[in-house]
Amino acid sequence: NKSGFVMFNPNEIRTDTTKPIISFGDLKILDEKQIKTVDLSRLQKVELNSRQNNLEIDFALMDFTNPKKNQYEYKLDGVDDDWISAGNKNSVFYTNLNPRNYKLKIRGVNYNGIRSDEKILSIIINPPFWRTIWFYIFMGVVSIGFVFGIYKYRLRKDVELALEIEHAKEEEREKWREQASIDYHDELGHKLTRISMYSRRVLKKMNGSADELGSDIKNIIETSNSLRMSARDLIWSLNPSEDSLFDFITRVNLFADELFESSNIIYHKSENPFEWKDIELKMEVKRQMLFILKEGMNNALKYSRAENVRLDVTKENEKLYMKIADNGIGFEYPSEYTGYGLLNMQKRARKAGFDIEIVSALQKGTKIIIYNISFCNQLNKIV
Repeated sequence: NKSGFVMFNPNEIRTDTTKPIISFGDLKILDEKQIKTVDLSRLQKVELNSRQNNLEIDFALMDFTNPKKNQYEYKLDGVDDDWISAGNKNSVFYTNLNPRNYKLKIRGVNYNGIRSDEKILSIIINPPFWRTIWFYIFMGVVSIGFVFGIYKYRLRKDVELALEIEHAKEEEREKWREQASIDYHDELGHKLTRISMYSRRVLKKMNGSADELGSDIKNIIETSNSLRMSARDLIWSLNPSEDSLFDFITRVNLFADELFESSNIIYHKSENPFEWKDIELKMEVKRQMLFILKEGMNNALKYSRAENVRLDVTKENEKLYMKIADNGIGFEYPSEYTGYGLLNMQKRARKAGFDIEIVSALQKGTKIIIYNISFCNQLNKIV
């Protein structure tokens, strides 16, 4: 040309073999409302939420000799099975990516056919909170709590139903006891009284004649009176309105007063505060205790030669104790009681579910102790 000329040797022209460098450009996050752009040139990892799963990623080969001849390949692990050729297009688009960890790999080839090293971008798409392990644990706990709550609810309902049924049965039993008490009183009590009255009338008309017959009639009178007393005790035990500890002690004191009235024995009553009206005894318990105390008092009257008989009833720390004691001559026994009356007391105690202890020694009197007695507080239902 006008300024000179260029001279070269074609044999001395060399191809550039330097590996080109590939780099990520921008990440475009596409959602319904806006497009958010993130510069990836200095990032190796990007973390997104579950709604940011429509992505467009730009990249470029740092070889500008003939950029139109540059070729690109990409591969998203977990989505693409093999490398995908993008030709000269330097971007890739993915939609509706599921929450997980991804690795996007890119590489390029320049116009000389020299391949770049791989470039890797970690893409983390976090799951929504309802798909996290903590939410699963929370829902598991809630589900267990819900099932347990239903179980407790049904159990409570079953218990309430059982209690209602038991309460209905108890009311039915109470009504039966009350009616039986009335029936026994009307039928048995009145008829026994009439037998005793007729026997006395016959004995009076005999005017002391026919001694053997008079003796038999006296036996009839005594037996009918004894039977009338037993019937009265049975009627009392059946009456649900007299199930309290207060009523029980009142009944025992009434029996003792009548028993020891014509004897030389002084009977000392137990305290009997009115608040014991709230302490309810089961029918079988009060019935068997009454028989035991009557047996003990009868034994004291017949055999003890005592001057004093004392009844003590105490209630301490939700425990109920009863003791009947005399200061008579007492008795000895090698191991256990052989008398029918004493053995019968022990059988009655076992039948009603309480314990009994009989303590006696010569010239030291006798004590009958009843303990572990079942009862209910009508205000608090403590058994």
